[in-house]
Amino acid sequence: MLLDPSKGWSVVENEATTTSPQMTFTAHSWFNVALHSSGVPTLRDSRFETKQSSDGTIRRHYEITNTYEMTLDPSVPESAFTLTTYGLPEPEGVVWSKPTPLYVWLLVAAGIFAVVALACGQLLRFRRARTARAALPPNHTNG
Repeated sequence: MLLDPSKGWSVVENEATTTSPQMTFTAHSWFNVALHSSGVPTLRDSRFETKQSSDGTIRRHYEITNTYEMTLDPSVPESAFTLTTYGLPEPEGVVWSKPTPLYVWLLVAAGIFAVVALACGQLLRFRRARTARAALPPNHTNG
């Protein structure tokens, strides 16, 4: 088995041989893998070849070539890839993260608006005080 690290450690070539006293069976596979723009390896085409030989003579030779047009659908939620989606139990110890509840986002937004409102109020108070000091006569002192 040959793995290509530049293509997400996907299998690019594989060979298996089975031998018995009567015959030898060899299966060889080649996979053309390309990385999708999201970094996911996708299969473009494959070739599968088998040879069955006995007494050094090839008795059967079979070859299949497939071409694939694979696309990723970004609209499919990640939850579609869990085992529970298909009615199977999750493996022991696997805990899927849950999305943050809406009320948490609303509370965070309210907090941010409150901080911005307080900052604007302080800025307005500071500007009024500075404008009032600028309007005083030059020899006037507070207090």
